[in-house]
Amino acid sequence: MQNEYPVSVSIVTLRFDRDGSGEKEAYTYAGRVSEGDRYTLTYTASEDGQKTVLSFCKEQPETICLLQSGEVSCELCFEAGRGYTALYRVAGAGELDIEIKPRVVTNEAGERARRIRLDYEATIGGARMRTVMTLIVERIDIEA
Repeated sequence: MQNEYPVSVSIVTLRFDRDGSGEKEAYTYAGRVSEGDRYTLTYTASEDGQKTVLSFCKEQPETICLLQSGEVSCELCFEAGRGYTALYRVAGAGELDIEIKPRVVTNEAGERARRIRLDYEATIGGARMRTVMTLIVERIDIEA
């Protein structure tokens, strides 16, 4: 049986270049969660319309799949210590190989919120960057 509900998704992303310099981005979006055997979070970025679907099997919460569609499209899977190469599609620029090396993947459920942390290295076209993304997914109760 699927359980669906609205959520608030707060995302903080830290990106570091090889020299250690970095940048921070923080966003909050409205989203929706569907829970059954899988946990699926869907949200759309308000600034560019990029749609993101994040999901995992409840039996394997430390293996997280991320599907993005829009100007940038990609299918990524994060499991600590398990690297791989995927396609990163950019509208107008074509397809690029992206090498992903997850360092840390955490997925913690609380009573009203879920905290997901993805710490990984990505290499695109020879440029390597470390990203630490933290998502806080809070359930929104709607009164009837």
